[in-house]
Amino acid sequence: MRRCLLVFLLLLAACSTAPAYTTKSGDTPGAIAQQLYGDFSYWKAMMWYNGLGQNPYTLPVGATINTPDKPTLDKVKAILAQNQPASATSQAIAALGGQASSVPTAAPNPGRGGAQTFYYALWSLKKPKLPSR
Repeated sequence: MRRCLLVFLLLLAACSTAPAYTTKSGDTPGAIAQQLYGDFSYWKAMMWYNGLGQNPYTLPVGATINTPDKPTLDKVKAILAQNQPASATSQAIAALGGQASSVPTAAPNPGRGGAQTFYYALWSLKKPKLPSR
């Protein structure tokens, strides 16, 4: 009987899922990665593993994030480095035990990107109002 219990407990430990982290007010993906893994750079892999890679800036309070071990996240980073389409990336990460993202992505705008888009958005918000007659 003890052997069966021991085997059961070992199987249960081997099949357990990644520990979970519940988000709090003010949490950011980078801060969570730094806290859990000691490395800020794991934030993107962690978000993709949880199916949140398409919108990494939205972390509602109370959301549950699975936190796999570093070797798993290293595999996710390798998948992300291949620059595959989002659907292929999501499927490859799901094969590692992550959640497939169901959020569609728009194709990137080749004319603008990065800081240029950011400053353009700021400039468009600061347009002066014309005096009314």
